Amino acid sequence: MRRGSLSVPPDSPHVLTFQPLLCEQAKSVVAGGLAVAVEPVINLEELLAPISGENPAGENLLYSGLHDDVREARRAEEALDQGEWKREIKTSDWPKVVDLSAKALGSKTKDLQVCAWLGEALVRLYGFAGLRDSLRLMRGLLENFWDKVYPEIDGGDLEARANAVAFLDRQSARAIKDVPITKAASSSDCSYVGWEDAKRFDIPESLEGLSSEQIERVNQLKEQAEREGRTTSERFRIAKNATRRSFYEETFALLSECWDEYKALDKVMDEKFHNQTPGLGGLRKSLDEVRTLVEKFVKEKRVLEPDIAEARAAEGEPAVQEAPETPAAAFGSSAGPIRTRAYALRISFSALSNGDRCPWSCGLRMSSRTAMCSRSCARHSESKLRRTRQGRVPEEITCTGNPRILCCPSPSRFLAF
Repeated sequence: MRRGSLSVPPDSPHVLTFQPLLCEQAKSVVAGGLAVAVEPVINLEELLAPISGENPAGENLLYSGLHDDVREARRAEEALDQGEWKREIKTSDWPKVVDLSAKALGSKTKDLQVCAWLGEALVRLYGFAGLRDSLRLMRGLLENFWDKVYPEIDGGDLEARANAVAFLDRQSARAIKDVPITKAASSSDCSYVGWEDAKRFDIPESLEGLSSEQIERVNQLKEQAEREGRTTSERFRIAKNATRRSFYEETFALLSECWDEYKALDKVMDEKFHNQTPGLGGLRKSLDEVRTLVEKFVKEKRVLEPDIAEARAAEGEPAVQEAPETPAAAFGSSAGPIRTRAYALRISFSALSNGDRCPWSCGLRMSSRTAMCSRSCARHSESKLRRTRQGRVPEEITCTGNPRILCCPSPSRFLAF
């Protein structure tokens, strides 16, 4: 499975039969800028139901073969050079891990280590929705089955139980950084790990003005990134720009739910483990880093893709108003006053959604990545914006790619806000 990708869920009665994050059954509906949460990916009610009245936690399956089977299913081999004796590299079978663990928790045992394995697999398969549900499940086991849950308490020693929770903390902290935080048909998905790579493999948008040595260094970085399978800043930039606001709204909503579940689980752990609590420091750090980055992207996309209601409110327009026949009609004559940036962006995205050409007379195809046209000259954006603010019209006007400038090649209609 490609790193950071989401897989089809296994056929298990305890795993709901849909594919997050943007599947038909679990798709978030964005209305008014607010994302409705993605549905659960596992049947928490069944997994947290007592095994039986007399023995709610079921039996201890430590020596039944289940633990060995799950360990083998999640095991993955490193892709090392095998020389002449090549064989297929074993990869983690996450659907099998979910299947084995969910069936055991639902019908045979309540075991924190099995829950931790299930949680790791849910994040690998379902991303942030999987993390949210795995934290809920772990909290439910601690709250409802503390006296009987496995591993058993050994003479007041909670180390075995603490180790199981620590495993979930450690593995989830790693896994969530592999979850895609971009999504677009025109580019491959990128994760937080890709974002970290991009800071190291920083490729400028233009080579203009660079010395031959600097250009050589850029080429070397590209080659190194290709060899090592790393994400360059160029690739991440393209993927982020091609991702629509609705995806970031949904992802940020999921991450906020994950944060709430983390805090709830951490509180229960303090109550149950007392001074032996393993803590969730790794998960907290990773979740905070990913959430902060996605929040930044959400804010950027809200500017580039404003809600219709927001745009109209910013312009002081009534809630319902007939749209002008053309962008030119919306803005009056070329000598007329320029309206708000929100309104300009709304007109542009109307054209973008319909696959039309740029409405500001340049005639270029709208890009699927931004609200600008497909011509780009980002290296000039700062000077152009400065000159425009000073009241002087730039000699050459093209789409800058700068979120504060909307492209329009007609000097009298240059839109800078």
